[in-house]
Amino acid sequence: MMRTSPLLAFLAVASVLCAAATPAAALGAEWKSIKNVTDPHIQELGAWAVAEHGKVANDRLRFRKVVDGKLLVLVGVTYLLDVDAVRLDGKDAVYKAKVYEQDTSRKLISFQPASNCLLLLVAVAGIVLVYPVATSAQQPWTPIEGIESAYYQELSAWAVSEHVKQAHDDLRYSKVTSGEEQKLPNGEKDRLFIVAVDGNGKDGKYQAVVVVDKTSRRLESFAPIAKHKPQQLAMKTSLLLLPVAAVLCAITAPIKSSPLPGGWAPIPDIDKPEIQELGQWAVAEHVKQAKDGLKFTKVVKGEVQVVAGFNYRLDIHAKNSDGVDGAYRTVVWELPTNGRRLISFTKAN
Repeated sequence: MMRTSPLLAFLAVASVLCAAATPAAALGAEWKSIKNVTDPHIQELGAWAVAEHGKVANDRLRFRKVVDGKLLVLVGVTYLLDVDAVRLDGKDAVYKAKVYEQDTSRKLISFQPASNCLLLLVAVAGIVLVYPVATSAQQPWTPIEGIESAYYQELSAWAVSEHVKQAHDDLRYSKVTSGEEQKLPNGEKDRLFIVAVDGNGKDGKYQAVVVVDKTSRRLESFAPIAKHKPQQLAMKTSLLLLPVAAVLCAITAPIKSSPLPGGWAPIPDIDKPEIQELGQWAVAEHVKQAKDGLKFTKVVKGEVQVVAGFNYRLDIHAKNSDGVDGAYRTVVWELPTNGRRLISFTKAN
């Protein structure tokens, strides 16, 4: 008698389960795709859904972005959103959030892990293809998406401050430009490419490696980046990922792609009182730490980014203790229901 392969049996069961798990209501003609999923209202709705879910589940999910969605217009609007969120263990997962909104009120109807048949089958195939390599070598480094989110900004700023504690230099965090992550059994290792300002006011590029698990973080290394190293690193990473990329591209080509949210958008009315107040608050928070006596003048330009809340990147004019006006750039993270945090504050170039 011919024996059934465990892999084939699993694929068959997975296919049946995926088909059964597809919501019947979502297949109706009334549901319409959201054409612009990057719309700030859609992104804010996704962040709100994650926050509401967290109040009940207390699983500390962190919103990253809404990647796709549909809406149903009846009495009010029902949204079915595919939400990308980060779990407590640092791993990404996609969730289905159903939200009802009417006028100024809203209600979270359901929130659950997404049922994605293709991703399930790809994952199973990936296990078969990668298992011999993964068991004999470390997990590969993969690019970090959403590097400009508040989480990675804070992690990078923390890495600089930890380095300063150990090296006793006077580096000041400016920004993180890119990064890679490597999955570990109990967390992840993040390799962050950071711009920091030294005591002479000169920008420099640094590489920080941070190990993060469920309860702690540790700075593994922090070093300047030579001009040729990032290029070599990118080339090596690209060569290692080419075979995997080719397979994934072939499999996922028919999937409908959505524009990725998380980009910076200009603030059209920079003179709004709430924007000016935010800039004034940033200067005050900076002064608490630096004790340099800066006095806020005005916000002259700014951008906003939808994350789990909002990141504001503001260009500010402020006067020093001698009364001389100077230009500064600050990044502030704000969640309307949960306060704000100063991510960075540096002198503008």
